[in-house]
Amino acid sequence: MPRLLISTVNYRTAELAIKCLNSVARELASLPQTQMIIVDNDSGDGSVDTIGQAIIEKDWSEWAKIIDAGKNGGFAFGNNIAIREALASDEPPDFIWLLNPDAELKPGAGKALMDFLTQHPKAGLASSSSVDESGEKQAMAFRRFSPLSEFVGTMKLGVLDRVFPKAIIAMPPQAEPYQADWL
Repeated sequence: MPRLLISTVNYRTAELAIKCLNSVARELASLPQTQMIIVDNDSGDGSVDTIGQAIIEKDWSEWAKIIDAGKNGGFAFGNNIAIREALASDEPPDFIWLLNPDAELKPGAGKALMDFLTQHPKAGLASSSSVDESGEKQAMAFRRFSPLSEFVGTMKLGVLDRVFPKAIIAMPPQAEPYQADWL
């Protein structure tokens, strides 16, 4: 089984991050070589202590940890802290999953994503599907911006969307894997 790093950047969302950790914990049987690093981007609200305490209380220390970034450098900054640490370890990850703290994994989602990446070694990036609290599928894949897409998006006329469907940046969710320009 490949080694997986789940990197999560927290900023004043400790309770959501703990729910995310809970959902990952439920999936560990199918993702046995998983490490999760939550980087706190200087929340200043006790998030580091709250998340750290949950990791200790729920006995997640073997696979999860929190790092205090010391400053809020943004999403990429926080993820880079986790990724640098994992890559410098004796057993660096084969895959890195950037997971928002408000995400909760559905049963089997992590394994499905790992299976896909393992079966498609040429895929540089992959995204899972996402649903909001009401069950509505969310766009996770997007096309490149172009002058036409900017025009169609700015005009907000349904007729232009129908005439130029490939100018719509957000790609509609699909049941089967598909290629996108960015995730």
